Amino acid sequence: MKRLALAFALGLGWNSLVYPQSGDIAFWLPDPMNQSDIKRSQVIRGGEYITIKLQSAYAYYESGFFENIGNLVVASTVTFVDDARSIEGTAINKTLQKLHDDGDYIGIGDHLAVLSPSTPANIKIKVGFRGISGDQFKSLFDILGNSSLKTALNLAPTILGRVAALSSIAQQFLAPPYTSANPLQVLEMEQSFVLYPSGADIKGDGLREGFYVIVSGRHGKGDDLSKFGSLTTQDIRMTSLGYGLEYKDKSGNWQSLRKNSYAVISVTKTPVRGEDQTSPWFKKFADAETAAEDSTDGTADGKHARDLFREAGALLAADPNYIEKERISIKSQYLTALNEVLSKKSKQTANASDYDLPRDYQRIAKAYQTQLAAIASDVTIQLVDANRRPLPGAFLTYASLDTQTPKFESRQADKDGVVHLKFARPGIYGFQTDFSTMKASLYNSGEPVPALTVEPGKPAMVLLHAKQGSPWATLVKQPYEAPVLKAGVRND
Repeated sequence: MKRLALAFALGLGWNSLVYPQSGDIAFWLPDPMNQSDIKRSQVIRGGEYITIKLQSAYAYYESGFFENIGNLVVASTVTFVDDARSIEGTAINKTLQKLHDDGDYIGIGDHLAVLSPSTPANIKIKVGFRGISGDQFKSLFDILGNSSLKTALNLAPTILGRVAALSSIAQQFLAPPYTSANPLQVLEMEQSFVLYPSGADIKGDGLREGFYVIVSGRHGKGDDLSKFGSLTTQDIRMTSLGYGLEYKDKSGNWQSLRKNSYAVISVTKTPVRGEDQTSPWFKKFADAETAAEDSTDGTADGKHARDLFREAGALLAADPNYIEKERISIKSQYLTALNEVLSKKSKQTANASDYDLPRDYQRIAKAYQTQLAAIASDVTIQLVDANRRPLPGAFLTYASLDTQTPKFESRQADKDGVVHLKFARPGIYGFQTDFSTMKASLYNSGEPVPALTVEPGKPAMVLLHAKQGSPWATLVKQPYEAPVLKAGVRND
């Protein structure tokens, strides 16, 4: 079985924070691609959007845990808590057949939350290993861990409904008789993070952009955990492939952390998420502009267009998946466009104050366009056959998977089998290939390949390789080496 890895190398140029909760210890490590200080890395409550990803985990066996079990299941729970409610999402992330006697690294790469507003007061993250009761249940957990049964959490009502349904299924099977009732076959690591308002001082429990390594404190035989309290920021690093943790011993040699279970989690943040083109307010804003365009000289004075704009603003204000600052930016953008049309038609323009917008709404609209341009991502995709030969003319269908209703679009590859895409917003995008005009030996069932995550401002290349019944994808993100993302069965 090949181990999966996400390539990132962490150099500790900032102070890492070490703090225990419930016996576990969490290390914060800065994102090497974001050269910001600790204070600027702190997530501001209500001021941005966050994406949380379970990168990998390590299960340690020589501690009394999982010594007499053949298969494990990795599961995670993320919980958003605010003054009014608690929202929880549980997913089965991976099943694993034990490969080594001492412990196994587990590549995962699952998103727990995607572009969710940073409005909760508190976020809890739990990652756990459970022994599967019998071999007959492993295939069941393989199905439950399929990407189609995982939905990253955000605050869109349709997403919340889907997460609640899938979480209920996952929780039902993460219990006896499907998993072991033996306490030594269950190990969970948990941390809780607070989202502080703008201007708050650096807090040890504040959520930050970067990487967290949550190390279990439940291993009685392990002695590595006791060493970390005295380590400096230069003494801890991720392995070159980013799926393990290393520390310097007394002799100055790098040693892998192998005597404790741990999980690696990444947190990214972005100030805007872009417009949801499937939302009711998006259509209503478009209707307002169309009504303004249709205004003619005579009795029509643009009132209908302004009324539609007001309705669109009310729908946007009720969308929980947006922070207030971006709501103002979106309204400012549409009011600027609306007034340009009304002015050309010699109609009465809309007054910003009538729609709860500041006088400088045009400046805000212009700044918003700059923000959107900054998070746009260029993606290059090459389609190849089973022998890795380019497939000119092949079609690629894709859609954003973190909108309420995915909108599918298709592009045709050029003579080199290459498709160039530019995404105006970060998020999770699902891809599927259409090889109906190609040879029958190619994969053409229409099942989508795994989602590619497009990160703000980071170019990427995806190589989609089609095989009968088992697609797979390789993601290359400069300047790193190529990590492997699982997609079906890979035999090479």
